[in-house]
Amino acid sequence: MDLRELENKIGLDEELVKELESYNFKEKTLEDLKKSYYEDFSRFKSIIRNKKDGPFLALKVYLELALNTYNEYMNRKIPEKIYVDSMKDIRIWANDYKKKHGVWGIDEHDWLAESLDLKVIRLGRLQYEKTRAKKNLGPIGEGEEFLSVHIPEDGKLDPKDVEKSLDLAREFYKDQGIKYFYCKSWLLSLNLDRVLNKDSNIVKFRDKFTNIEMSFNIPQAEERIFSKVLEDKSFYPEETSLQKNAKKAILEGLDIGVGSGYIKF
Repeated sequence: MDLRELENKIGLDEELVKELESYNFKEKTLEDLKKSYYEDFSRFKSIIRNKKDGPFLALKVYLELALNTYNEYMNRKIPEKIYVDSMKDIRIWANDYKKKHGVWGIDEHDWLAESLDLKVIRLGRLQYEKTRAKKNLGPIGEGEEFLSVHIPEDGKLDPKDVEKSLDLAREFYKDQGIKYFYCKSWLLSLNLDRVLNKDSNIVKFRDKFTNIEMSFNIPQAEERIFSKVLEDKSFYPEETSLQKNAKKAILEGLDIGVGSGYIKF
């Protein structure tokens, strides 16, 4: 697979593709950054953050690193579709950066590294990460391995797509001793009942999980719903019904919070 094919398969915006093609990247800089990524990730992030064009440069580097990841997928005999779906995270975070800053780039370094290093695998609608519990999580005992479920910002949470993804994960991770899926997210908050109706795909997703606990004073919901957290909540936009309902509830004093829960494997 070459770079142009990768950009096409992960659905990179054509405007971004043209900018990447026209930008005068210094080959030595790219090679030094790729070397730093593998040898000293902290140094890699430091270099990126200290460069004026760092986020755009990081985007270019991650695309090239993804080609190395492709070879690793093939060596492990993992289907190309799973590779492509997993690398779509590059597009998701590039779009997120553009939405927040008005220019193309990436600054979600730690998370993207998980996908590039095959620690996070996307199977259909959801992403999965084999994780070892640092404490008891409901029925998941300390030290036990489980599948941490992540939800890419990449479309609707159609119940059929979610169930299909869980089944794909059961097949992909079979015979690995996994007993539970686990998720911690604002999407699992019990307080969403004050924001969404019971027929919402988000509520249906939440209700697939058996609730373990709720956590508060974590503005993850606001960040995801409104793209950024504002001190004055009255300035939140109301462009969607979710934004309207969430803003109203927050102004009334609701802390949406973060929920965690599990599904039996």
